[in-house]
Amino acid sequence: MKRRPLPSFVLIGVLALTGCSGLAARQAGPGPVTSTASPFDCSEAKYRESVNRDPFECKNFTSTAGTDYRHNLTWLATNPLRMSFSRVNGTLTMTVRMPCGTLNVPSAVTARTLTTDPERLAETANGCSGTTGDIRRWTVSFLKSPLTYSLTERALVLTNDLGQIEFKQP
Repeated sequence: MKRRPLPSFVLIGVLALTGCSGLAARQAGPGPVTSTASPFDCSEAKYRESVNRDPFECKNFTSTAGTDYRHNLTWLATNPLRMSFSRVNGTLTMTVRMPCGTLNVPSAVTARTLTTDPERLAETANGCSGTTGDIRRWTVSFLKSPLTYSLTERALVLTNDLGQIEFKQP
């Protein structure tokens, strides 16, 4: 059977949906796009005002430890979650890079609570199995529940009924 190349519109759609092209991030807002930064340039004056009101916007974190209230989750240090916050269409959005896939989670912040919107949570369509699949399932479940937080200049701790994750800022 002769192999035919994929039409370009199929390839572009797949790249945009998986985030591999950076197209979705470029369409989300102004400013340069890098693999570790939000789609906005956090140094721009129009974003400085919102950063002063929102303790998470333009912040990046890497997991260092955690528990699920039964045992330590050592994988949070060896296969860390990388979490960043940005504004997408005016909504604070948490982006979580896992060992297998990425989550975009619309969020709201109060004085001690980080509330995610599970109905609008978006996942990349990676096929995850084994340990990385287990990590992904646990992370999605954890982030769908309301989170209390403790935030310092260099660290973030998220806690809910499923467990606790400790993060550090790079």
